[in-house]
Amino acid sequence: MKTTLAEMQIFIAVIETGTLSRAAYELDLTVSAVSRALRRLEEKLDTVLVRRSTRRLESTEEGRTFLEYAKQIIASVEDAEEHVTMKRRHPSGKIRIIASTSLVLHVITPVLHRYQKCYPEIEIEIISNDNVYDLLEHRSDVAVCIGKLKDSGLHAKILGLCQMMFVASPRYIAEHGMPHRVDALKSHRLIGYKQNSLMNDWPLDTGEEHYYKIQPSIVASNSEIIRQLAIHSSGIACLPEPYVKNDITKGDLVNLNIKEKLRVREPLNAVYYKNIVLPSRTSSFVEFLAESLVLPSE
Repeated sequence: MKTTLAEMQIFIAVIETGTLSRAAYELDLTVSAVSRALRRLEEKLDTVLVRRSTRRLESTEEGRTFLEYAKQIIASVEDAEEHVTMKRRHPSGKIRIIASTSLVLHVITPVLHRYQKCYPEIEIEIISNDNVYDLLEHRSDVAVCIGKLKDSGLHAKILGLCQMMFVASPRYIAEHGMPHRVDALKSHRLIGYKQNSLMNDWPLDTGEEHYYKIQPSIVASNSEIIRQLAIHSSGIACLPEPYVKNDITKGDLVNLNIKEKLRVREPLNAVYYKNIVLPSRTSSFVEFLAESLVLPSE
């Protein structure tokens, strides 16, 4: 084998962080050491792996191919070391999890203490990101997200299905009335998303389309802000059931039974890279989350 594991690790860090300086910081090396290792790797392979630009380094087609194999090799070695060195039959090491603020608060956090009891040797790092689930950028092992997967380079394990619900506070309903039909929404204050306009297409049968494109009275950048706005009587919101289930039980929100409401359930996914040997710490979290969530599977 021409290349070493150290060179592979440096190359992966360079691509994941986007700059030599950030890679050097992550690996506790000098920038010159990282630069030399990258140049040495390209010389061994007799190809250009990285394009240099003023702001960020990007992989070439050959670099992306090598990255896929390098990550598989490193993951396999780490998994082998984990299995050989652990004294008990329990996964260990650090797992980095990325999810939206709402998923962290309402799906992951409530069950995490039980996961920690089952796997006390695993160190957990949670990253909240409400817009883009970029595993490379955040150097994460697994992402948890709602919706269909678009990136073909990733694999999704469906943990369950989330019913979309229309909700408002009891005070809002008392002041503005209960909307029973989709046409009645035109006279109500509706809460929508600022960045993700597709989330403003509500699952309501309008006769011509199986969605109702709302004109929000107020918009917010993430689901947790929208939930809080609904609780504090700013309008009607459409949110996944796990986000509002406890609020409905406590009476802080009311589930609106609009006649044209469609039974739309979005998949809740655990997302990770395709064609990679999952470390046991990652697979343990994915399997635990699937077993712990009380969500329908079909």
